[in-house]
Amino acid sequence: TKLKEVGHIDPGSNMLIVDPTKSNWRNIISPSNSTHWLDQFALKPGYSPLAKALHRAWAFHEYCSEVVVPALHFFEDWYNISKNYSNTYD
Repeated sequence: TKLKEVGHIDPGSNMLIVDPTKSNWRNIISPSNSTHWLDQFALKPGYSPLAKALHRAWAFHEYCSEVVVPALHFFEDWYNISKNYSNTYD
């Protein structure tokens, strides 16, 4: 594939090795040099199913684990603040 040829995908493991949010993958995979099916899908940021798939492959997505711990801390902090606030006025 084009992404393998330019070093975005490891040829041995087939793992994505370049962050798709910071790479030029849209220029590499474009309708002008694509296979027959790619021109059916938008490559535009926010609309591209391929972009979403690459973000999942990179494990950088809203639902990936790297955001879970900060989110839990946010809710724990909110809970503690609201608990202390309500105890002040009891």
